[in-house]
Amino acid sequence: MMKIKENIIQVRPRENSGPIASNRFDFQKNWAICKILELHQKPDDYMLTLEYFDDIIVFDSSSDPKKISFFQVKTNKSPNWTLNSLTARKKGKNGLLNSHLGNLYDHLEKFGDAVETLNFVTNNKIKGILNNNIKCEDTDEFCCSNLEKGALDKIIVDLKLEHSLNTLKAFEKITYFKLGELSIDKHTELTKALLADFLDNNLPTVKYQIAPLYKSIFDEIRKKSNFEKTILNFEELKLKKSVSRKDFDSYINELKKTEDFKSVRTSIENRLNAEKVGFDKIKLFLKHSSIYEIKRMNYNDKYLLNIENKINELIKKNTIDFSNGLYNCMEQVYSNSTELIADNSTIDSEMIKVIILHKLYE
Repeated sequence: MMKIKENIIQVRPRENSGPIASNRFDFQKNWAICKILELHQKPDDYMLTLEYFDDIIVFDSSSDPKKISFFQVKTNKSPNWTLNSLTARKKGKNGLLNSHLGNLYDHLEKFGDAVETLNFVTNNKIKGILNNNIKCEDTDEFCCSNLEKGALDKIIVDLKLEHSLNTLKAFEKITYFKLGELSIDKHTELTKALLADFLDNNLPTVKYQIAPLYKSIFDEIRKKSNFEKTILNFEELKLKKSVSRKDFDSYINELKKTEDFKSVRTSIENRLNAEKVGFDKIKLFLKHSSIYEIKRMNYNDKYLLNIENKINELIKKNTIDFSNGLYNCMEQVYSNSTELIADNSTIDSEMIKVIILHKLYE
């Protein structure tokens, strides 16, 4: 059987314009978040990869995948798509470009039996008739093989012509159309609502603010979508352009620490009040501690993790005498952080002080 880990790297994507285009399509990123939430409800491993071979691809494992599904996520402001528009080809610089369904079929040629499903996902409906005389636009999802025979035959003829083939692999049996998945006008609000439902069901005791949580996840998806450098191996694909079950579990675990973080903030505030630290200084602490909490929600913020690690190293190097007071201990560590401040000129000095206070209190 084909080794997906090796083949996904050896077979190169058609072009690298996907990440550039994705900058303009927040709809795709929001759909990716919704797909992650759907996958995470099940116990199986997964890895969702962004803008690599297609808008989104999903592996059935993040370590040794055996099956892969491809998703084209497209928006359309017209009343609906037509089946003809899905096999229509536009002119490019070097000749005719592949059609939407032609691009999907190309994955089957490249990856063969490893392909589990091919999916055309859209905010809109598709105009056509199924073999049971139900209108396509009256359904939320249908398989290509369920199309009325004349329409299906035309798609197969068009794909044969596009790929210069006499016969096609079992394209129609594994190709699905998913319609009206998110509203083009309200996809952000709908994604936030799904995220809130997911968290309420999985973390019912944790209090959170949906706006910063959503932004943190969205920014992570955008970063991985927009990574444009050449991928050299499967592990790099996983790290740079993908979200796995383990990744999302890590994020959920960070959220579980939210209540502890707030409790620590309150304890630090009480300690500073007991030490008669000035009101303005305590006010600054509370302000920047709230910002720090939001920053920590970005579970893959390497920049912040680096600062935290360096502050931990500074604390270990200093002889801390807590009898001098928590605030004075922070000032002692901060006074020895000249190099850290110079290396991180984009971070506020007050934020460094807040991180030191939190790390001292841990």
